[in-house]
Amino acid sequence: MRPKAPPPKFWCLVNSRTGHMIKGLAFNEARAAVSGFSEESRTDWWVWNEGWPDWKPLIQVRLLIEPMHRTMKIEPPPFQIQSDKNNRRKGDVEVLQEDTPHKVFHLDETLEDLEISKVDFVNRVHRRIHRRFKVRIHQNGLEFVSYTVDISAGGMQLEDTLPEWVAGYCQVFIVKLETKKAIEVTCSVVENQKPTERTRLQILNLGSREMENALDNWLAA
Repeated sequence: MRPKAPPPKFWCLVNSRTGHMIKGLAFNEARAAVSGFSEESRTDWWVWNEGWPDWKPLIQVRLLIEPMHRTMKIEPPPFQIQSDKNNRRKGDVEVLQEDTPHKVFHLDETLEDLEISKVDFVNRVHRRIHRRFKVRIHQNGLEFVSYTVDISAGGMQLEDTLPEWVAGYCQVFIVKLETKKAIEVTCSVVENQKPTERTRLQILNLGSREMENALDNWLAA
């Protein structure tokens, strides 16, 4: 009888600047998430793997930062970013505007105000809230801005089609229009969407029902 393979060890990432933490990633998921970080922002990230005594700087963990070498049979066509801001379509790549929130709340902060014993936990099939939030997506030094059609603790639908450069894992800021308060989450593009209908993002597993409930309450407040 063949011995059972040991269970996989999961990875955690944390941003030392914002406190944003991504938990329970398989190795390939961790590499995909890191591939979406800009070179400049990688110095802000730390890594922990089950069995390690302490966190390590991401830039010292070669397993995660080595580029993924994949050979494409067909090269993508040339892409030119328009320099004339007036000719950009709504939701195209933008530079950071003055309405970027000064305070980004990590979900752990919202948990401080919750009495967990009294919480009615969100069902795993998340309730969908029809509310307009501003959404900023950061990936590889680029930014895409849109607004939600609906949103839940599990994902969101946007008003605008995602550009092709938004792929894999990306950092997403959900901004309340009324207060400019924001929460940062990690998302991935929902698969099997038509190219012209890429409007849905899935929020990466938050690691616990408490965290999901905290996000749900923040969205509904």
